[in-house]
Amino acid sequence: MAATGNEARTRLAQLMDERRIQLRYRWIDVAARADLNKETLRAIRYDTHDIRPLSKRGIETALSWTPGSIDKILNGGDPEPLPAPADLDAARAASADEMQAIAADPTLPRHLRDLARITLEQVEAVRAAARDARGEAV
Repeated sequence: MAATGNEARTRLAQLMDERRIQLRYRWIDVAARADLNKETLRAIRYDTHDIRPLSKRGIETALSWTPGSIDKILNGGDPEPLPAPADLDAARAASADEMQAIAADPTLPRHLRDLARITLEQVEAVRAAARDARGEAV
């Protein structure tokens, strides 16, 4: 059974707060990622007025929830998180492994092997540049 407007909005606020903490975000981080100001984000959590579709989608993106998660919460359901970064890292590693296999496969045409090798080099260059921009150790 769906909760009343106040109960549903209280539950939404609670689940948003739990997810924010899980992601190690401050409310200002969530607002920025959702392309909302802090006051609008606060109103969404505590008022009972309708939430605009773009605001819902922005919050879902900011909290790494699938589209439609806010409506699910407001109707008594649970949000669906997007795949965790570890899952994405595993997919990236598999892609890199596949590119390495293509680059090393003598049965494939040389232009494909070269393209795979160049792709791997470019991906690593982008990763290194991103780490440098973040100030991370290489």
